[in-house]
Amino acid sequence: MKEYGRYVYAIAYNKLRGCGTSEDIEECVSDVFAALFMQCEYDMSYENDIKYLIGTIAKRKAIDYFRSLTARGSHISETDEDDMSELVSDFSVD
Repeated sequence: MKEYGRYVYAIAYNKLRGCGTSEDIEECVSDVFAALFMQCEYDMSYENDIKYLIGTIAKRKAIDYFRSLTARGSHISETDEDDMSELVSDFSVD
């Protein structure tokens, strides 16, 4: 994390800066390192290409976060009864 933390943060920041908060970016960075540790636990063949593996995981996780954040933002619709009453009109379409 010491060596590649800024690298991962830069990737996550560039993908999420338009739709996420700093907490979302930090959570994405944490998930990247968790996924890296899980991957290395089962497969040590990436030992020489760790920077490539970290970059790939970071890019994919950031894209997944971007998709979930933009989908969440576009599907949430809070309506208030007072707002809905303003939409009612006496005008007849007929």
